[in-house]
Parts: sequence; C-alpha cells; structure tokens
Amino acid sequence: MAKLYVSMQDCPTQERYHDFDKLLRLNLWSAKRDKPLKQEYLRDRLRNIKDIDSDNANILCNHSRAAWELFQNDESVMDSGLIVDFILDSSGYELFQDFCLADFLCKNTPVVKIRFHTKNIPWFIWNTTENDMQHLLNRMKQMSKIYIQTLVARWINYINEEKWQIVVRKFWCLPNEFSDMKNIDPWLYRTLSESTLIIMKGDINYLKAVGEFNWNPTLPLERVLDKFNPSNMLFVRVLRSDLICGLKETIAKRVETLNRHISKGSLGMIQFAAKAPEPPCLLE
Repeated sequence: MAKLYVSMQDCPTQERYHDFDKLLRLNLWSAKRDKPLKQEYLRDRLRNIKDIDSDNANILCNHSRAAWELFQNDESVMDSGLIVDFILDSSGYELFQDFCLADFLCKNTPVVKIRFHTKNIPWFIWNTTENDMQHLLNRMKQMSKIYIQTLVARWINYINEEKWQIVVRKFWCLPNEFSDMKNIDPWLYRTLSESTLIIMKGDINYLKAVGEFNWNPTLPLERVLDKFNPSNMLFVRVLRSDLICGLKETIAKRVETLNRHISKGSLGMIQFAAKAPEPPCLLE
C-alpha cells in the first residue's frame, strides 16, 4: 500500500480527484481488517488493493466528489488554508490508511492542518489511541523500504510542525450521542466547527452521530444530524449494523434484501452531509 500511495504522487494534477476517491475506497475497506490477524491477512490485503474496483457494487453510496469539491471551491479561506478533522476508529492497517489520506490532502489541496481525534482509552480493543499512533510511526521507522522511510519522515515532520495534531478527549468514550457534544464538551464542538471537513470513521461513530434511532433509511442524513452539525461531514463506514439513513429508495430496498450480510462487514458507505446554513440573525 505504501508503494502504491507513493506512486500516486507522480500522477497529473487532473487525476487528483480519482486518486482521492481511490484512497477513500481503500480507506473504507481497510476497516474490514480490524479483526485479529489471520494467516491469509497479507494475501487478502494485497487482493483488496489490486481489485479495489471490484468492490464498488458493495458501496451503498459514494459521495467522494462532494467532499473533494470543498477543497476546490472554498475561496473564502483558501489564502489562510483549510482544516480537516479525522474522528479515528481502528488502529493498525486502518490507521495507516488514515495517515495516507491525510498526507494526500496536505500535499494536493489547500489543507494546512489535520487534527486526529482519538479516544483516551480504547472503546474496543482495536480502537486507536495516541500510543497506537506513535507505535505505528516507530514501526515504520524500523522498516528498510525507501518509500516507507519517505512517508514516515514526512509524517513525523508534520507532527513536529503541528501541521498534524493529535486531540484526545474523554467525550468519545462516553455513552452519549454526539447531539450532546455541544453541552458536554463545548470546546470539542467549537473545535470541530472550525473544520472544512470532518471525516468520521467507523460504524460506532455513525450510530452515535445519528442517535441510534431506527430511522427510515431514505430520510435525508442532514435532517437526522439536526442537533449535531458542526461542519461538513464525510462518514466512511463499513456496516456492522442495519441502522442507516440518507439512501436512495432503490438502494434502501436492496439493503433490506441483503440484511443478513450487514454484520459480516461486506457493505460500506462513503456518505457526505453538508453543514446546515447558519440561521439568519434577527435584529431586535
């Protein structure tokens, strides 16, 4: 994966969106690798990279274009630079994919700051913590491949220059839905409100964002996120549960027929929700 990612950096500028879309899809399916390693892990991972397009039929929605347009059209802050927030999920291979995506944004868009939000303790045993991030970088430094050394040197430099920042908050481990964030952790909500895009990883984060109600699957996602809407959000999720919204009716009917496959992690989504416009200021 590292060699493939490094090779992307030599592609023409006009192909940048396609690289972004491919990295998002690789990032999505990396979540299937969050279980303990088995003997076929490396072989399966290689197949995933080479045959990424063969999994497109299992992506219920792919709104990567809407997310990419944010980095092209936000002229009001282009001069000062954009901020992207990652709400992390799993460590290991998925975390490496998160770093690759963040690096791509830093090199190919006006993004000047990436904030990685981690839990203070693992919600599940494979959830990312700050120690996991440092462990990944240390392991990469021990590898001899030149493309690995190139990446890890750049990523450590990002951290030293505070272009990449690690934010650890207790809120991510609380039982509360994300609609409670503004009251429980107003600093965190204000911080996320500074972002051009929040990339929300994983099934649990999706459930907490939409409130764990049994929504009509065709209900627009923006309506469901009414009380949690700090900025534009992109949900990158392999389905482990059947709670979902914002689907086209034809796709929603298909999900009903595939319900037994959901817990196996064979379906995914890259779902965009635009930030709601600020209400007008009413003068007295």
